[in-house]
Amino acid sequence: MASLGLKDRLCQWMKGSAKCPSSARHALAALPRSKAAIVELGGALPRRECQDILNFRGNGPEDARLLPLTTTRALVVYNDYAEAAGGAVPFRRTIYVRDLVLQRTENGGSRAVLGPIMRVLGGTAEPPLGDIEKNWAPFARTTRAGSVEVFVHRWLDRKGEAIVHRLVLDKASATVGETLLSSNGKLREVIGGPHHTEISGGTSAVLLNESHFVAFGHTMTMPCALPEIKSQGKEAKRRCLRKNQWRAYALFAYVFESTPPFRLVAATPEFRIVPPTGKRIYGYGLGPPAPAITRPTEFVLGSLGKPQFPVGLSIDKNGRYLLLSTGFRDLDTILSWVKVDHLMQQMKPLH
Repeated sequence: MASLGLKDRLCQWMKGSAKCPSSARHALAALPRSKAAIVELGGALPRRECQDILNFRGNGPEDARLLPLTTTRALVVYNDYAEAAGGAVPFRRTIYVRDLVLQRTENGGSRAVLGPIMRVLGGTAEPPLGDIEKNWAPFARTTRAGSVEVFVHRWLDRKGEAIVHRLVLDKASATVGETLLSSNGKLREVIGGPHHTEISGGTSAVLLNESHFVAFGHTMTMPCALPEIKSQGKEAKRRCLRKNQWRAYALFAYVFESTPPFRLVAATPEFRIVPPTGKRIYGYGLGPPAPAITRPTEFVLGSLGKPQFPVGLSIDKNGRYLLLSTGFRDLDTILSWVKVDHLMQQMKPLH
C-alpha cells in the first residue's frame, strides 16, 4: 500500500510536545477563534435494550458529522436506532439529523441549542433505505438564489457508482429527495487494497474551490467480507466473525464536482495516520500518514493496528490548510493539519 508523502507537513494533536510546523501555526492563526460549545445528542430510543447481534450491541447516536450551513448554524448527521416493522431484528440502524444553532451568552461565550430529533425518511430513495444505514457523508451547496441545499454521499462505491441523495429538510421532518448517480471510475483501483475491501464515507465534505469539494472516506477490510463467505448467507458470515475478530481500517481523500450529479474525479491511495506515542492524544506532534494494513499478521502489531476513522473536516479561510479529526482506537481523537497543495499532489484521476 502507498504512503502519503506528507512528512513534516502534518501537525498532530498529541501529549507532551509544544512544537508544531510553522505552516500549521499559520493555519491556526487564520482560523476564527471561538469558544467551544458541547452538546449531548440524546438517544432516539433511550429505553431500548442492547442485543448481542453484530451492529446492534450498542445504543444511542453514533458517528456524528457536523455540517456547517451558516456561521451560526449547522446540521448534525448521525446514525441511531429505530423500531423496525418486522424482519429478523426488531430494530434498524438508520440516519437522523438535528439542527444546531450557536447563540451568544451574556458573558461573551457561546452555547449550542439543538433542534428536534428527526429521523431521515426514505422518501424516493433508490435503492430504498435498508436495515443498516450509516456512514452517510454530507455536504452543502449554496444555489444562485442564495438558498442552501443539503446532500449526502450515501455510497461512494456501489457496483461502480457513487450515489448522492438530496435531503429535504424543514423544522419538523427530514426526507430523502432526488437520487443522483454517477460512475466513480477507477476509485477502487486508485484506493488500492484487496478486492473485497469495503469503501465508505467518512467526513463531511468542504468546498475546495468553486468547482470542487474535498472529503476523507474510509476503507474496511476483513476476511468475512470475501465473496465466497458472503455468498453463503448471513449465518456463514456470523460463523466467520466468531473465528476472525480483526478488521483493518484505513483512510483516503477524494475530490468531487460541486454541481449535480457531483461526480467523483480524483482520490488518493488508502493510508493510515501514524498515531503519536503516549496513552492520550493532546498538544502538538509530528507524524506522516502510514500505509494501510490489510492482513491480520500486520493488524495485531502495535498502535497502527488500532481502528482509525475520519470524522470531521474543515478548511481555513484562505483554502490552504485542512483540519482533519480522526477517531483512534474508539477512545481518542487525532487532529491533523494537512496542506492542501501537498494533498492534491497525491490525488490520482478516476476517469
